[in-house]
This record gives sequence, structure tokens and C-alpha cells, in this order.
Amino acid sequence: MSNHLLTLDAVVLAGTHRNPKRLIQDQNKAFLMLKNRPLVSYVVQACLESRRLDRVVVVGPRNELEQALADLKTDYPERLILVQQRSRVLENVWNGFLATFPDGNNLPINRKIDTLLLAGHIPIKKRVHLHIIHSVYAAVAGQMERLQKRKLHRGSVMAIMERRFDAFRFRFEQQEWFMGKMGIETLLAEGHVLCETGDGIVFRDDSLYRFFVDWENRFKKSIFVTGCDIPLLTAAAVDDFIDRSTLYEGDFFVGVSSADTLKHFSNGPNGSPGIQRPYLSFREAELRAANLIVVAPNRVGNKELIQESFGVRKMTEWHNVIAVAWKLLRLSGRFQTIRMVIMLQAVAVLKRHGMDRLAGNLQRFIRIPEFERLLSRIFMTQLRLIETPYSAASLDVDEPQDYERLCDNFEYWQDVQRRIIDAISMLQASDVQPIGGFGGLEKRHTTRQPDFQ
Repeated sequence: MSNHLLTLDAVVLAGTHRNPKRLIQDQNKAFLMLKNRPLVSYVVQACLESRRLDRVVVVGPRNELEQALADLKTDYPERLILVQQRSRVLENVWNGFLATFPDGNNLPINRKIDTLLLAGHIPIKKRVHLHIIHSVYAAVAGQMERLQKRKLHRGSVMAIMERRFDAFRFRFEQQEWFMGKMGIETLLAEGHVLCETGDGIVFRDDSLYRFFVDWENRFKKSIFVTGCDIPLLTAAAVDDFIDRSTLYEGDFFVGVSSADTLKHFSNGPNGSPGIQRPYLSFREAELRAANLIVVAPNRVGNKELIQESFGVRKMTEWHNVIAVAWKLLRLSGRFQTIRMVIMLQAVAVLKRHGMDRLAGNLQRFIRIPEFERLLSRIFMTQLRLIETPYSAASLDVDEPQDYERLCDNFEYWQDVQRRIIDAISMLQASDVQPIGGFGGLEKRHTTRQPDFQ
């Protein structure tokens, strides 16, 4: 790895044997065979070959993973880490994240400190309030660590806390009441974490200081997250996505592919059936999530809602839409988001019934920037959608039919992806917009039209 190139650790989610609804051919899709290799090995190899990734943590059934990834573990003994799965997706991401730290899990001291904070007079009513408080104390500890000082002047401490509070106020208006009630003085006097001496402010004991230094490191750290069932993923796709993510401010970057690039995978050679995907229709483009995420887990709030939403992420039926809406209604100030969810679903239904003109009229009012803002507010983070030209990363195995068509068309689609990238390499930078910039490739180049079919 180059010393000057920013690298991230990766977490690969390797499925489960426990949920019958997520099995393909009665087995965990990570271990479905393609060209005599399990699907997960393609993904892990792409991550290990990436110039942008360091350690690769694979979370799944550990015994099976050790067999499936034995050769890669031999080649990359220090960089490849296997972690036993937990019951839920969010837990698996979190445990993969913790495995990237030398000391692993810090939950025992975390419970001790939460008890300490709850015993004071800080107006904590929600779990997210603890997240904010942890972040504020961590900012102080991080500054002490950077300056190599265990004691700071009162004015400096208050300024550090205020800056971290301002970051939350700027992004998340719904926290204004909580942060207004809880002033800096309250944290200093009632938090039982800091104490004031004659010449400065210190942490009450070394264990608190070390915890919040570590919390700040975890608060700032980002990881790359992907799934086990996208054998068309390549190291170049990973590098390109992470490179694009660095161009924007944010803590939660979600890869998306446009319908214009994914249409090239809707057929195999000689017109045989390919993989069809539903899209979210925005004014700027029709998009589908790719299996590419860069996230700072400790800079995301309302994690429980992410887990709940994951279970109804395939919004092809109205009862799933209602389920998502009900979960959002339990949070304050989420009616704009519910409106967005219903409009997206309405457009999808209209298009399925051939009412494209009516769908198009409604689609004009659904904007990607608004979608990003709403999700950012819900998850207490700064979320951005990043379009990837490596749209084959969206071709995961959701259904048995997807697996069959990947097996039939694998080498052909590898060639299609290469030709898409070749066409995009000829684009001028000014031609590519932040979202929807890779569509209509065949129409842009009269001198060298890519023959995708």
C-alpha cells in the first residue's frame, strides 16, 4: 500500500444460513458456486486487490468462510479477517467495524459510561442524545491527544464542545431542543466526566480519557461496506467509488447505478434474458442502489431505523411502503420523508401499468438533493448518493433467477462492463454530472460507438 494514499478497511457481509427468505437454492448465497468458485471469493478478492482498501473483514458463518476463502487467507494472512456473524445485518456491520480496531469491542466500558451520564442531570430522553454527548466529550479528548496535553484551559474546552455541538445543530434541526436544554456548563458540571482544576479541565480518570480518545477515533473512522453476492465487482470499481466519495463532504456515501447503464445487462448474448431491476425514479435519473457504501458508523444516528428499514427495502408492494411509513411516523418531523416514499412508489406503480406520461409528470417533483437531505436528517448524518459507472456492482443475487442468469452470462457481462468503462473513459469531465452523467453513452460518441450488444 502507498503511504500517501488514503486507505479504508472493508467489511464484506457474507450472508446467513438462518433466514429462509434470504437463501438461494436452500443455501447461503455467499457459497453459491460460479465457475468453480464461491460468490464471496470474487468479492473478497476484488477488495484485497483494491489500492484503496487495507484490511478486509468478512462477517458470516466462520467455519464455512474458512473453507471458502482458504486460498485468499494464505495469500493475505494479515489483511483478511474472518468474523462470526450475528443475528442482524446492522450488528454484522458494527462487529465488522469493531474488528478493524486492535482492541475489538468496547461495550463493557461503554455501558459504564452510559450509566454515569444517565445518573446526572443531563436531559437525556433518547439514545441519540447519548450519541451526541459521547461525540462532544470525544472532541475534547481528541484535541488533548493531538496536542499531547491532558489538561486544557476552560475556554478551549468550551470552544471545542461548542464546535461539535454546532456540527450537530447545522445538520440536524430536530436536535435543537435537546441541545438548547443542555448547555456546555451542564456538560462540564453534571456529566461526571470532566472536572475543573485550578489551571484547567481534565478527565476525571484515565479510563474515561482513553475511552473518549478511542471514541473519537471511531467517530471519525470510515469503512467500505459491500455484500458477498456481486461476483462482477472488481478492484477498479471499488477504487473508483472511493475516489468519487472523496470529492464530496459527507459521512455516508451510497453507490447508485442509473437505468441507462444497467440496461446493458438486461440481456445476455443473442438477446437471452438478463437481470431486470426496479428503480427509484427521480427528476435527474432513474437509479438503483449499488452494493457500494462508504460510511463512518459512529457518525450515523438512528441505527435501529436502518435495521428496520432493511427488512422492507424491496418496496414493490404497498404493504412494504406502509410498513416503512409507520416506522417513520414514530419519529418526529418525518412527514416530508413519508411523502417522498409514497411519491416514489406511486411513480413505480404508474410505470408498471404503462402510464408513463402521468408518471413522468409526478417524477419531475422528486429531486435527488431533497432525497439526500431527508435521509441525512433521519440518520443524523450527511448522506450522499454517488453514481458509479461500474454498474455491474448492482447485479447481486436476490432471487434464484438472478443466480442462474449470472452463471449463464458472467463472462459476457464482464466484457460489457469493460466496454462501458472504455466508453466513459472518453468522456470529458464537463460531460459528467454528479448524478445521471453516465447515461446515453452510445449517443455521445460518433467516432467510436460502443457496441454493448
